[in-house]
Amino acid sequence: MITRIIILIAISIIFSSTAFTQNDKKTSFRKQRKINAKEQIIGLKNGILLVRLKTNKKSIEAMREHGRTILANKTEGKLKNRNAYIIYAFKTSFDFCPVYFFYSSDSKHIRNNHLDSVSFLNDSLKIDKSITVNDTNYYVAEFGHIEPTETIDYQSSVYVPKKETRNTYTGSSDFSFKAVIVKDKMFKQLNKPFPYYSKESSSPKKKENINAAITKLNLILKKYYTKIYKELH
Repeated sequence: MITRIIILIAISIIFSSTAFTQNDKKTSFRKQRKINAKEQIIGLKNGILLVRLKTNKKSIEAMREHGRTILANKTEGKLKNRNAYIIYAFKTSFDFCPVYFFYSSDSKHIRNNHLDSVSFLNDSLKIDKSITVNDTNYYVAEFGHIEPTETIDYQSSVYVPKKETRNTYTGSSDFSFKAVIVKDKMFKQLNKPFPYYSKESSSPKKKENINAAITKLNLILKKYYTKIYKELH
């Protein structure tokens, strides 16, 4: 009888220890995420944001090579308009930190910290050699699809039309929507609690959708920075 009690106690201790270890790891993971997010929001505020614009150069060239010139021109025109909308929206609705624009073809220079090799763009989508960037403290933003995160651990609010909000969780299986996303130098998206994305509406009004997403990103970055600033002071 005594032996049986001793065995049960031992099993109980093992299970309790395992549960504590798992919970401790989870707490440490969440704590590290918070530390990273604080460093990132302060870094972005005191740094710069580089916005990557897509060109789809290879696919457009392939269309022309196969005699689909009309489609190629149409695709290229739509992409130029979209990129122009993005620049305009950042210029008029984003003031959290300085912003510069580059084409996706220069991505390798961004990854390698060779900003002196990047051809930055002016407001007219033209390469402007007079635009030079020397700041090594930078993050990247671009429009695309959210990538699933490792765990469902932070609740967030995303932008939807008509100034409504809905709750979602990082790690959700529904990542079919477009958004403007903040990433690190290696183009890896950031994680919650950093407000790393703002949803782009799927309504037909493309220019308004882009502007709303960027306006919302500016707002949530400011809100999070204010929160962190108050915690640190």
